[in-house]
Amino acid sequence: MGLLDDLKSEAEKLQNQQSSDEVSKERLEAIYREDINPKMQMISNYFTEFVDQLNILKPATAVSYTIPGYKEVTGLIQQNYSIRADSFENMKKLRLRFSAELPHEIEFSVTPKAKAAETRSFLEQQNFTFSEWPVRDAQQQVIGITCQVKLKVEIMFMFQADIENSAIKLSIVNFENFGVESKSYRPDSINESWLEDIGHYILRENETLHTLEISDEIKQQLRDQLKREALGRAKEMKAMEKLRAQQALEQEQKENRFIKMFKKTIKGSKR
Repeated sequence: MGLLDDLKSEAEKLQNQQSSDEVSKERLEAIYREDINPKMQMISNYFTEFVDQLNILKPATAVSYTIPGYKEVTGLIQQNYSIRADSFENMKKLRLRFSAELPHEIEFSVTPKAKAAETRSFLEQQNFTFSEWPVRDAQQQVIGITCQVKLKVEIMFMFQADIENSAIKLSIVNFENFGVESKSYRPDSINESWLEDIGHYILRENETLHTLEISDEIKQQLRDQLKREALGRAKEMKAMEKLRAQQALEQEQKENRFIKMFKKTIKGSKR
């Protein structure tokens, strides 16, 4: 093959990949519109009412958290529920927020200095309101800190449209303890029972959340399926374009033959 043939081959591969990517993107957007967005709307409607009722009833949902350098603290109360979406029509993110707060401040000491530094860093990361003063040994050397802390844990359940994986992702922040946990769900698994399960979980009536999430293996299978569908659509589109080009060429040839015949007819009549 010559240089031009090589360039042509590479250009065709690039065009095929671009066509495949475009078809795949259109397919994913269609799944979002038809499957994911309606379920995001369902989640929003359910938890909007859920939040309204909780803020009226104010249930005394007691929780506990373990503070690094100290111990497990009990008696925090969940409160101040709110919900906000990034869009009402084309919802991609929905955040359900609330807090767990201890009615009184706690005071504790942490030693040695390295462990005290870790505790201070943790309190700062969580944006807790606290004050501190040094703990000294008999030689007046600083060996740690004493902290007075107002415990108010910010909790969030974020529902997000995962368009690439045709799923809805749930990220849970600072709920069972400090940190983030993520789960993915198929749109068809989201129903009234699914919503109530999360509601009971938020109210600490269920110890664990449902396990109907998408595994990494299924995610990969879905991605592979979409690629196969996109490749098939790209080939189909290329075949259609080739057919249209052939039909246009045949039409042009037909018109040229007609013009030639017409010219011959005119020349014959002039004689």
